[in-house]
Amino acid sequence: MHVLISDDCIVKQALIKEILKELGHTYEVVNNGNEAIKKLEINYYDIVLMDTNMPEMDGIEATSIIRNIHSKVINHKIPIINISSQSKQHYLDYSLKVGMNDYLGESISTESLKNSIAKVILL
Repeated sequence: MHVLISDDCIVKQALIKEILKELGHTYEVVNNGNEAIKKLEINYYDIVLMDTNMPEMDGIEATSIIRNIHSKVINHKIPIINISSQSKQHYLDYSLKVGMNDYLGESISTESLKNSIAKVILL
């Protein structure tokens, strides 16, 4: 799969890139929601890993643009996994409410990311 990582934390980016390499996926990285939207308007991705707390445009606003059928995004139904480090149940509920498909908290591991990707791809 080709994955878009949208996160401004260099450490989290590095961890996710290593996991995606291990799983055999390709990826591109952006640092905020504006950059994510620009990429999604011109490139096809299979999934987006989206932080909610980023400068310029956060993941919530970016998700709302992605889901808006009038935006220029290529795939409005692309699976989006929230990769923010907030309280699990609260943020899972909130993520789903704003149009994301799943939530991974602070403990991103190979197994948790693999399971979340499998879950949202099968939706």
